[in-house]
Amino acid sequence: MRYISLVKPGILMGNSITLLGGFFLGMHGQQFYIMSLFWAWLGMSAVIASGCILNNIIDSDIDALMERTRNRPSVQGRVSSTYSVLLALLLLCVGLVVLFKYVNPVACYVAFLGWVTYVILYSLWFKRRSVWGTFIGGVAGAMPPVVGCVAVSGIVDLRALLWFALLFCWQIPHSYAIAIYREHDYRAAQIPVLSLMVSRIITQICMFVFTGCFSALLLVPFFMGWLSALYGIVALVIGCAWLICAGYGFLSTDWALWGRRMFLVSLLAINMTVLGMLLG
Repeated sequence: MRYISLVKPGILMGNSITLLGGFFLGMHGQQFYIMSLFWAWLGMSAVIASGCILNNIIDSDIDALMERTRNRPSVQGRVSSTYSVLLALLLLCVGLVVLFKYVNPVACYVAFLGWVTYVILYSLWFKRRSVWGTFIGGVAGAMPPVVGCVAVSGIVDLRALLWFALLFCWQIPHSYAIAIYREHDYRAAQIPVLSLMVSRIITQICMFVFTGCFSALLLVPFFMGWLSALYGIVALVIGCAWLICAGYGFLSTDWALWGRRMFLVSLLAINMTVLGMLLG
């Protein structure tokens, strides 16, 4: 159980959902193959788990300073760092082999690019040193739905690029919302997020702009004829609801409460998006 917690099951589940959304969008006009979805999910999950384990080990020093993460096994010394790294590398190899052999080489390359971005660029460098860490992490987090699309098409096509842009835009306000309602943790660990390093108003503007971009991109599959009117209605409701919540931040006097609400609405938005694609 100690090692299972290192893979961050919540993150693993969230990325599995977006991979599913990418697969459904990429499936437009094509026959559904359950095994293609299974192998894509299995391979990508192993790669993501690898990245999460290494992130836990890399961040153990700053996690010790944060209330939310100070009880993690990697912080408490309840897991071996050596065994954890070996497990992570094993999962990476297994995941990449599964994607290469049972899905297609492009899916393997995209997954590895996401892993490198998350572990090397984000965890080892940008997270601790720059406000751009959120954007680098957003690039890594946007890869699972691309793998889902590529598992069907075999190429990085317009649908895959749309899902990348969609999830990247979603992650910026989602990540900033966490930093807002957990501001005391980020300050204690001296993590350079926008709200601490620049200003709150700039953070709010950034969140509103990216929420607006996400809301606009949500409608593209409907207007392109990839998904039905039912999806279009769901997308419109999701986009408007989250945009209203983002706009309310300019009026709210409780910074932390608004951040918490933005975080919860962001989770609802991405899950409803995938459900809408399934129904559409």
